[in-house]
Amino acid sequence: MKSWMRRIATLKTGLRGTLVLVAMAAIMSSFTISGAARAASLSVLQGLKFDGGFQELVISVPDLEDAIEFYQRVAGWRVIHRGAAQPEMLDAWALPDSAKAIEAVLQNPDNPNGFIRLIKFRGVAQEEARPSGRPWDTGGLAGFVTTTSDVEAKYLQFRQSGWHAYAQPAQVKHAYGTFGEVMMQGFADEVVKLLQPMDGPKAKGDAAKDLSAATSAFATVADLDTTLAFYTDKLGFKILLRDDGPADVPGRNPLGLPNNLVNNVYQRSALVHPQGDDPANPHVGALRFTTYYGAQGEDFSSRAHAPNLGIIAIRFAVSDADARLEALKAKGVTPAYAPTDVGMSPYGAVTVFGVRDPNGILLEFFEPRDKP
Repeated sequence: MKSWMRRIATLKTGLRGTLVLVAMAAIMSSFTISGAARAASLSVLQGLKFDGGFQELVISVPDLEDAIEFYQRVAGWRVIHRGAAQPEMLDAWALPDSAKAIEAVLQNPDNPNGFIRLIKFRGVAQEEARPSGRPWDTGGLAGFVTTTSDVEAKYLQFRQSGWHAYAQPAQVKHAYGTFGEVMMQGFADEVVKLLQPMDGPKAKGDAAKDLSAATSAFATVADLDTTLAFYTDKLGFKILLRDDGPADVPGRNPLGLPNNLVNNVYQRSALVHPQGDDPANPHVGALRFTTYYGAQGEDFSSRAHAPNLGIIAIRFAVSDADARLEALKAKGVTPAYAPTDVGMSPYGAVTVFGVRDPNGILLEFFEPRDKP
């Protein structure tokens, strides 16, 4: 009912008669998919990894045009959908009838996953989900990871575009290799971690447009054990790897900790993925959770929701939304909102529902009606 109220409210202004009928026809047509849109949707659907890692991140931004321009210019990503956010989705997020939104989905042209959905809200009060957030602040999803062939060049591009970094690029040794690494903070305090693999020869690429899709996402959590219990016991995710120890060796570090104190901060991290125990799976779309000891910050768990600025949701494509929800309910998980039928371009008509993890992160599971 609320979604219809949103639509009908737009008819209360303007000319009467014919214009009203035209507007009503437009409303009805919004429930159908044109031939061109259907073809584009099927192309995207072919690349979905059902019941795997995340498909996209939803980021609330202060200026949609500026954000689109940035990701097109600096990342080389392309817009594959642009339009009004569906009223049914705004209702699912429990936004007031006054709320409206426009959105755009961006894709790395070489990757069918790891999209970002930029959304601009209007008609509703907002605040930042993670205002001036630092790596050790907990609550909500902090950011996502991409790879590049030249982290120094990409760092400068981000800086020249008005982004900030916690520190200058530094080399970091992980259990899985050595990387040039920097964490950039953007328009809505979302963080993009840029990684350049250092163990092999430097890849040749266009430094002006050289950024992978979102390969993983990350959050700092107050209690790693509670978080992992939720994802493994409730959601059925698998632990892909663990990384415990000092945050880094003394010296420059991506976290922005004092060079002489970074080794006094201890971290426990884990990477989880729905198919984390499958060695043949590249595990794109994983989630990394970290708890820091010795560096205490703010807790933003209560702010990590629409329409606040920042990453407000992470979406997974599933083969059977109803079965997934029933399995979660059987394990005591209460949905943040019930299954909702909505047009979710570029996937077409979908059924989607959401749950929140212990850190306030909204995980949305959607099933396209026209699966390939």
